[in-house]
Amino acid sequence: MQDDGDEQGIEGEASPQVVQLRGEPVMLAADVARAFGVETREVVQAVRRNPQKFSERHAFRPTDEELEPLRSQGVISRKGWAPTVLTQKGVVRLATVLNAPKALEATDQIIDLFVAIYTQLRLGHDTVVVENPARFALDDDAATQVRKLRRRLVKAIESLLDTTIDAKKNTTVGEALGGTASNLVDHLNAWLAQPRVKNEQIAAETMKLVEQTRDIYERRQADLKRSSAETERIVLENVKTKLDLVEKILAMTDKLEPGTLAQVLPHFAEVPLALPARKARRKDER
Repeated sequence: MQDDGDEQGIEGEASPQVVQLRGEPVMLAADVARAFGVETREVVQAVRRNPQKFSERHAFRPTDEELEPLRSQGVISRKGWAPTVLTQKGVVRLATVLNAPKALEATDQIIDLFVAIYTQLRLGHDTVVVENPARFALDDDAATQVRKLRRRLVKAIESLLDTTIDAKKNTTVGEALGGTASNLVDHLNAWLAQPRVKNEQIAAETMKLVEQTRDIYERRQADLKRSSAETERIVLENVKTKLDLVEKILAMTDKLEPGTLAQVLPHFAEVPLALPARKARRKDER
């Protein structure tokens, strides 16, 4: 049996691909791991260590016979190993087992969805309304809104970085932050090209920039209490205005960004990869 870390994703695929096995659309553990931001072995271990939670309706290892069509089509290449695959129910169950930020976020989404639907049904509503459905399935309209907000966020950050924060030294926010700001704009521009992917690193870097800028702003404010320089006050007020705008757009963007479930579950509704029909075995092969 191969080591947990040896499992692979679909070769050459940048996004998860669904295949049909045992009458179920399933996804390789490596692709599920990528979506949850963990290593493949963590997904495999979660399945192995919780057999009571993962029946064959949730996850299983295909047989050699089932894997042969996948090898013949180049979906997997290595012989002698059996990758773990997860069904749609397995992906949802996995979210409640993994101890990872994206898994916890997905679990919160599941809970929020259940509570919202249960509350509306208990109140006698004939139809239920899901708040911010883009968190579960990002459609083209929502993706367009996300792109627009991202562009606004990038422009707001660029404007903030170019803003003078020390009038005496003529220092901008970007210069004051140094390394924190040096690569962020490049990362943000690359992020704009991926409307359906939430980048946790970008979010972390942006929040770090916001926190450090606010720290500099507050220290400069404290210094100004001992000074009556009106120019300095105007400069800092300008920084605060732009900083508040960045935080506002960031909050709006985060609310619309697709969550982990929106990145994974919609693939199960797509047409699974068509595999050749199994060849009937001759009696002497049985």
